[in-house]
Amino acid sequence: MTFALKVVGTSLTKRAILDGDYIFVAHATTASAGELVVVLEDDEIACREFAPGMHVVGRVTGIFRRLESGERCAG
Repeated sequence: MTFALKVVGTSLTKRAILDGDYIFVAHATTASAGELVVVLEDDEIACREFAPGMHVVGRVTGIFRRLESGERCAG
């Protein structure tokens, strides 16, 4: 099963994931060190780099970013 979540906040900017982006998540209960995962923390969902002991609910498999009207892609 795959699902999407909207990112709220700026804690993932070092991974090029910005506030307002959508992440695609594949259901999983395990991950490798440093892998980007969705976890359950204190009854809330959060996106984090995997570390042992986390309650993983999925692995991030992609990102979607909507460009604002008038924005252009570099290149």
